[in-house]
Amino acid sequence: MRKSKPAAMCMATQDIHVLLTHSVPEYLPGFDGLQRINTNIFGSCLDTQKDLIAYIPRVDCESDPSYRQFILYGVIRSFDGKVLVYNRQAKGSTDGDSRLEGAASIGFGGHVELVDHTEFPTRTLNKSFKRELEEELYHMNIFEDRHYNKYTVGIIHSKASEVDAVHLGVVVFVDLHADSCEVPITDITSKLGLHSKEPEQVRNLRWLTLDEVKQEAGMESWSKFIIDSGVLEQWYTGGHPSPSMKPIRDKPWNLIMKLVLKP
Repeated sequence: MRKSKPAAMCMATQDIHVLLTHSVPEYLPGFDGLQRINTNIFGSCLDTQKDLIAYIPRVDCESDPSYRQFILYGVIRSFDGKVLVYNRQAKGSTDGDSRLEGAASIGFGGHVELVDHTEFPTRTLNKSFKRELEEELYHMNIFEDRHYNKYTVGIIHSKASEVDAVHLGVVVFVDLHADSCEVPITDITSKLGLHSKEPEQVRNLRWLTLDEVKQEAGMESWSKFIIDSGVLEQWYTGGHPSPSMKPIRDKPWNLIMKLVLKP
């Protein structure tokens, strides 16, 4: 029997369509994959529509495409330019989503839960991402705020699978600082190096070069979307895709629309 899952932060699919129409340049509703966002406008629109956010038991929304659950999906890069990769839970595990069993992934994070809730959804997303990193990975200090920079890159919106159809991915790139160069992967008993705190769900941690990531077999669909988009290459050439989302206080909707519609 699989473990019970807490309620997840959701928004009705029709409301997400409106949100993305206003905040994703050249938004293509039928497109499956990673779509770049104007981060500040996305954050403004999301905070303005905070009353449309609901926390729904995952047992109810996992198979209901009329809602989408927000997922933080963080890609981690070491100072020496390698990407952190892992495999999801083994077949038959009682943890995680059985539809993703065994897949390779470059995405760390997960569902936004009620425990993460704050007044503004953008703050909620940031709080959730930090919690997820701390739950999934162990290192003495590199996951403290001062040891990494993060950049919100875009949105993964897809109907390519039954998993995709009920989730909305917020893609975040994490750059570890110089003192995290060549962080060794260690086992769960060690207080040194880096290891998984959830070894059944986050397995086979390894650092790979960009070329190795591209050649990795069995990547899950969202990781493929990011790889195929070419945004990793931009990251590697020194371009920062977008600043982190900043919470923006309630603003009149007509002011938000002026921002959105500004030529």
